[in-house]
Amino acid sequence: MIRLGDVESNASATPFLTLRPTTLDALDAEGEITYYAKVGNGHSRDDPAGIVRRRIDDGLTHDEAFTSDLRWEPSEYLTLHDLGHNDDDHVQITEIETATFVEWATPAPETRSG
Repeated sequence: MIRLGDVESNASATPFLTLRPTTLDALDAEGEITYYAKVGNGHSRDDPAGIVRRRIDDGLTHDEAFTSDLRWEPSEYLTLHDLGHNDDDHVQITEIETATFVEWATPAPETRSG
């Protein structure tokens, strides 16, 4: 049940992100998923150099990066980082932060007039 509140509490409610279908498709995956933003060298959590994710599905680990082709593709980044090849660093991010990056990286669909 949703609590109605008052005008002040409703006006100060945190807005939520409305996602395009392409973004929702990019976030749709099986298993337990953890997302990471690649940071450092002038890039921050809010402006990452890229994003990667680790999916664990049926006991198998799948590491993937969101590429310039606007899709998740296999990546060795997390495994190599774990092995000490950590020239780049990363921080764990939320699904909403990941969605924001995907929205930013994915061109908006063209609108047709008339």
